[in-house]
Formats: sequence, C-alpha cells, structure tokens
Amino acid sequence: PAGWKLSSLGKIQFIKGKVPTVTESAQKMPLVNMDYINTGTALEIDAENAVIVDSGEIIMLMDGENSGFVNQSPIQGALGSTFAKIRVENNKKDFVYHLLLNNEDWIRRNTTGTGIPHVDKEIVRRIQFAIPPSNILDKFNEIAQNSFEVLQIIKIKNKALSNTRDALLPRLMSGELKLS
Repeated sequence: PAGWKLSSLGKIQFIKGKVPTVTESAQKMPLVNMDYINTGTALEIDAENAVIVDSGEIIMLMDGENSGFVNQSPIQGALGSTFAKIRVENNKKDFVYHLLLNNEDWIRRNTTGTGIPHVDKEIVRRIQFAIPPSNILDKFNEIAQNSFEVLQIIKIKNKALSNTRDALLPRLMSGELKLS
C-alpha cells in the first residue's frame, strides 16, 4: 500500500543476559529467566554487573531446548544468561514484538548448534516485513498495548491458577484434602 516500505529486522540488537551471581552484601534484584517465566517465582541475585531488563521489553531465549521463545519481560530485573533483550526503535517495539511472535515457530525451527540449539541471529535479522507509515504504526502500538496489558493479566491469573492446582492436586490425590 501507499506509504508502506519493505524492511527487515537487520538493525535490531541482541543484548545477552549474564550468569547470575549471589553474594551477601550486594544489592539484589529478581532474575528474569525461564524458571521465572514458568513459575512466576524469581530468584534474588546481585544487581551489580547484571544486564537489566525493564518490564515490557522484548526478550528472546537464545540458548537451549526452547531457543527462539519470545516474550515481553513481565518485571524489571536481571536478565538471565540464556536470554537476550531485543533493542529496536521505541515506536516499533510492539510491532516488532508481534512480528517476532508471528515468526517464533520459524525461528525455533532454524536454530544453530549440534548439541545445544542457539538462535541464529542472522536469520532473525533477515525476517522481512512491510512496515506501515508512522501514523498507522502509532495507532497499532496504541491498540496493541491495551490488548497486551489484558493478555498479561490473563497470563498472570492463569499461572496463579496452575500453581494452585499443582499444589492442591497431590493433596487431593493422597486423601489429605477432601472435597465436600
């Protein structure tokens, strides 16, 4: 359409997290890693020398079985070593997040490495898409942000319900807990 341009993710930056450290005297912050994404429970690690990720920033799992997993950080914290935060122009953040989500299966099928899979950054950078003019992109970001906030609330509630189920089911199965 008029005003749209063909683009790629060639300019995105991958900023890798670091291996967490824990010492007695250092200031602490929550660790954003796959365990946190799965359970909602964060380890407290040293803030010093950590790669800080802000709530809402795009993160991608770069190493391991689920390489290519894309999310937005649910909290501000220290980014775990298997993740990278994705830096893009600010007004394109939501657009790029949804573009990466749409291509997540393709990214995950095209990892590198023979033992441990790794995201191929160049494959991600070569993803092509048509980008709308700024006024359309701004409108998309406005609509997407509202939808994303609702989705995040649903994800948090779903995780809490799953955790409650997982805690109560063994007690129910053992007979310790009775349904009335």
